[in-house]
Amino acid sequence: MLRQMGHEAVGATDADVAMEQFSQAPADLVITDIVMPNKDGFETIQAFRRSHNDVKILAVSGGGRFGQGSFLKEARLFGADLALMKPFSQRELLAAVQALVPV
Repeated sequence: MLRQMGHEAVGATDADVAMEQFSQAPADLVITDIVMPNKDGFETIQAFRRSHNDVKILAVSGGGRFGQGSFLKEARLFGADLALMKPFSQRELLAAVQALVPV
């Protein structure tokens, strides 16, 4: 979706791969799901905040332990700059990306 909107985008299979890719080629924005294999999004957000505090982070999730959106509230507490509830539209994603990394 981001590539279709004209952005460069790199995908990662998990948080460790994302951290390695980021160390090789830093980006302006990290988009992380909350529920992932190996490390969850909360751990991922914390890891990026420790090593690259200035990077913008967008967290996405489809649910949470305590009702719809609870993971997203937690993600903001862990250091995400913005959070989007899945499913989201292309327009919502573009607006979030532009809010975090204006052209």
